[in-house]
Amino acid sequence: MVTRVLKINLPAITPNGTNITNSFIGGISVNFDRVVGTGGLTTISSSTSPPLAGIGQFQLSGGLYYDFNTTANIKCPCTVTMPYDPAVTPSPRIYHLESGVWTDVTTFVDAVNHTVTGVVSSFSFFAVGEPNFSVSWQKKVEKLLDRQGNPFELDENDNLKARFGLLDLAGQPATPENVSVEIWQTKDATGADITPTQVLTLDPKLNEKKEYYEAKLNQKKTSLELGTYEIRIVVSNTTATQTSGTASFTLFEK
Repeated sequence: MVTRVLKINLPAITPNGTNITNSFIGGISVNFDRVVGTGGLTTISSSTSPPLAGIGQFQLSGGLYYDFNTTANIKCPCTVTMPYDPAVTPSPRIYHLESGVWTDVTTFVDAVNHTVTGVVSSFSFFAVGEPNFSVSWQKKVEKLLDRQGNPFELDENDNLKARFGLLDLAGQPATPENVSVEIWQTKDATGADITPTQVLTLDPKLNEKKEYYEAKLNQKKTSLELGTYEIRIVVSNTTATQTSGTASFTLFEK
């Protein structure tokens, strides 16, 4: 049985329109891309107990988990901003619970006002924390990101060896268990944004010297549609942080 201790902010009026922002006590805010219909009320609650998915692979900042609720008919992308304590969390990330996985959705850290911002396509629990693990891309992905930027292009007939290392809080190599690679489609063939959808899970292998993990994307076996995809590295129930943004690739027709 999970016992939650809740702190409730007063509801904020969420009018209809575009680029609608609600602000709450403690420097928390949420921006909706659009609100249709008559609008509604938006609330945020905080709890010292984690949701049923459990704690994530990060050091929780402030000891609180947050949850937004709204009666308005909202359209995302939605932008969430939360405070952090730089003395406790010098390198903050904002996590969003998506399908049971704490996903690093960080887009910006304001080191002056001590807030961290993330963009999401839906609402569930949020938390701010210091990541236990970060990704160090190697070989082909590292070279493609350096040469082409993010996302990089990939021929629809090409295979991809995704080799990467994991670093712990101290920046030292780590080899945790329960590591997986998830492929999520974020844009369609025309380049239009879509609701992020998980299309594939790969099982990376740890090399004999335990220096790196490697997962192989075989196009002939997977037959991914043309579009843009994120490569998410998941440790247990949390995505490992990719500080330069989640590595992505765009499949193009040869």
